[in-house]
Amino acid sequence: MLNSKRFSRYFGVVTVVCITSLMVAIGGCSTSQTPDTSSTNSESLSSESPSPGNALEPEQSETSANTTLAQVKQYEDVPQAFQGVWQADLEQCNSQASETRLEIGPNQIQFYESQGPIKEVVSDGKTTLKVKVELSGEGETWLSEREFQLSEDRNTLSAISDDNAFARYRCS
Repeated sequence: MLNSKRFSRYFGVVTVVCITSLMVAIGGCSTSQTPDTSSTNSESLSSESPSPGNALEPEQSETSANTTLAQVKQYEDVPQAFQGVWQADLEQCNSQASETRLEIGPNQIQFYESQGPIKEVVSDGKTTLKVKVELSGEGETWLSEREFQLSEDRNTLSAISDDNAFARYRCS
């Protein structure tokens, strides 16, 4: 979900007004000009909590400023550009036991101690990816939203979380 700070950074003074997250995913949003100060619409977006039935909201990444909302869409499977094995340390690419290993398939994701099916995919198909995944590990199952940013050369995948990025590199 977008919080007020991220919303302002991504969209400047334009606010996006949507009835539900599903409307965003299918392109049913409208935009309106508002001052850069606190707005009711941006506050309501930041206070929404995801529920299993809601679609993910496509959002623009600051490193892909050329991406527009119209280019971000929902996919059946993860686009090929994001699929593969990713490691924070390339020397660990052959290790299944590395704590930073991430494997992304067309409809599944696997971390070191959790894995699961991807339930929803929103992407621009090139550099931004947001997924809702049903992870399981250590006897528990939970829904999680994950956001990733792919470098222009497609060799670095950064996991974006609360304005922090964790970079992993593509294993051959």
